Parts: sequence; C-alpha cells; structure tokens
Amino acid sequence: MPCNMRRISVACDGQPPFIPMLPSYQSGIRRLVSDTNGLPYHPLRSLIEARSYADGVVILEGDFGGQIFAVCHASDIHCSLLELEQLVEDLNMMYWPNSPLDGAQVFYERLPMGAPVAGGEGGGWVTDGIWIHPWLVEDGMATVVRDVIAGKLSRLPGLQHHSLDSENDR
Repeated sequence: MPCNMRRISVACDGQPPFIPMLPSYQSGIRRLVSDTNGLPYHPLRSLIEARSYADGVVILEGDFGGQIFAVCHASDIHCSLLELEQLVEDLNMMYWPNSPLDGAQVFYERLPMGAPVAGGEGGGWVTDGIWIHPWLVEDGMATVVRDVIAGKLSRLPGLQHHSLDSENDR
C-alpha cells in the first residue's frame, strides 16, 4: 500500500470488502460526514497549501477523529511541523492513552469562519483565534497548547517520551 494512503476495512464473511483508499491527508470522520450528508469537503495537503487560502485551517485530531483537540487558522501556526505533530501526539497520549499514535494527526482544510469541525467529543469550531477543546481548557492546558502553536514552547512541559526527545539525545 503506498505510504500516502490508508485503508479502513472490516472483514465480512471472511473476505474484506472493497473500500476505496482514503488519502492520508484526509480525515476519515470529516470525509464520512461529507459523503453521507452531501456536504463539501476541502482537504489540503500541507501547511503551505493551507496558508495560501484565507480560509485555510489546521485541525489537531486525536483518537482517529474521536477527538478534536484544537482548530486554528494556518496563519496562526508559528511552531515547526515537527512540534505541531508532537503536540497532537502528546495530547492523544494524555487524553486517549489506549489509542495508537497513528490516530493522532494534523489535518489541513478549507473551512469558513464559524464552521463546525466534525469529530467526536463535540467536534470543534473555526473561530477567530485558536479554538481549544473544553476538556483541555478545564484541565488548564489551553495556555501551553497556544504557546506550542505560537512557537513559544517546543512541546508540552513535563512530557519525556519519543520523537523530539529521542532525536535530541542522538
């Protein structure tokens, strides 16, 4: 299977059904909601592409779409892509510890101001600024999430597992 594609399938009578491949840059949950309801879905392939549109947004999604952690305009991202990916992995490990890390992803899409972002746990919203899920706000995580996105912190404080730390140790 090409590395930029992923397949979601369930065996039926011992034979896997034919399910078209979903490009890795598309959120399974928002593609499903779009297709089911006949709504437009405008996924983008990169932060660079998202920044080229006034309505380009970045969505931090965990638990394979079961959680939207944060939504912001592409122009609000001032951290590195590695730090952004580490942020969503860290949040996924904190809030969904039994979910595999490949369930934590950063997606880029075109969505207008005020649009809902489909996903579990109430989804998210495109706002003026950085929308952060109420659970993170209640847990006092909003400021540190904003600081990572703003490039003021390289990752959430106190987390010492894989990715950035292991690369710095080499």
